[in-house]
Amino acid sequence: MAFRIQKKKMNLIIPASIVEPPTESLMLRYLTSVSKKKYNYNNLLLAEDYMRDIYYHYYKQHGLFDYIDDIISEKDKQSGHILKINYIDWQNIEAIISSISVH
Repeated sequence: MAFRIQKKKMNLIIPASIVEPPTESLMLRYLTSVSKKKYNYNNLLLAEDYMRDIYYHYYKQHGLFDYIDDIISEKDKQSGHILKINYIDWQNIEAIISSISVH
């Protein structure tokens, strides 16, 4: 019987402000689905503590929370790959995915 070795999951930390325009929500959803399904990341949304509920309801209402594992704040002290971008659209999505694939 062959066993598969499970790779330890790494966190992809996504600043919550990325959801705001000019980000295209479909590209954000695509990014989180690829990072979760293909690269086995835990997708964590980084938001100010007082904004967690607002972002949760917004993401949920717009179908963006399907591949998000949790909303965290700075005080949660999570480690992982932090996306350092201002927006996500169809022109930069492949470069973003390439950058997360090497971690």
